[in-house]
Amino acid sequence: MAIWYITKSDDNIGIVKKLFKPIDIINVENKNIVKLPNEKYAKNLAKKICDIKNQNLVISTDLNQESFSNICNILDGRWTFKFLIPNIIEYILKKSEIKNNNVTISLVTNDYSQDNIKIILRIASLVKEINIVTENIEKFEKLEDYLLKELGIAIRITNNKKRALLKSNIIFNLDYKEDEFNKYSVPKKSIIISIKNKINIKSKRFEGINCNFYEIILPEDIKKWFESNNLIGKFNNNVLLESIIYYKNSYEAIENKLKQVKINSLIGNNGKISDEEFLKIFT
Repeated sequence: MAIWYITKSDDNIGIVKKLFKPIDIINVENKNIVKLPNEKYAKNLAKKICDIKNQNLVISTDLNQESFSNICNILDGRWTFKFLIPNIIEYILKKSEIKNNNVTISLVTNDYSQDNIKIILRIASLVKEINIVTENIEKFEKLEDYLLKELGIAIRITNNKKRALLKSNIIFNLDYKEDEFNKYSVPKKSIIISIKNKINIKSKRFEGINCNFYEIILPEDIKKWFESNNLIGKFNNNVLLESIIYYKNSYEAIENKLKQVKINSLIGNNGKISDEEFLKIFT
């Protein structure tokens, strides 16, 4: 599975002789860095790359992102979002000045995958109460029994649309679409973080935080590699991080890589969420 970083040249020497053979192309540790003389070559080059199987594109911020829509797989940082949930919890607790044993977290998901199970296990070790809100009650009840009997961890499995989320401080919507999620009653003051899709909260009584994305600070070891190849500042940090871990490792390897990652900010519909907004949730 190859990663292609596509950006503009720093100067005017990157003249394209042929469509798929730009002069300024470098392969470093199985990563392809392509620098184009101008934007008009970018889309056609991307199409050529994507004719090859298992190719993933990382597009620099100085190129028009919309022009690459529907061209194979463009990394955008969204895939990494759910693996950062422990980091996000740590960030919110720090900003909210509240201890983890005073927090109730709910995960809304129908996906009984190994990654989600491991994320649930990780969260269960961080906070006092955790709820799984799902339509796949039977599958998740097996996990509930295992956690209680083998690890002594109690979680609650429910799909009650009126009451399931009402005592939650932080709600992670892992995979519900907007219309599906809005069937549930949400607390007036809570933090809702939608992982897979950006959604709007329809409840008129909702006065909490609706978070749809994030910004990270690159760890020094990852940052150093990108700096050495003159890519820092040309690409979004979230995307650079994702290009390092994308579909290459086990959950444990990904988790280990992300331990050093710090959340710089969480993003709502109106931009970065301020410290004051977090404090209001728990007061």
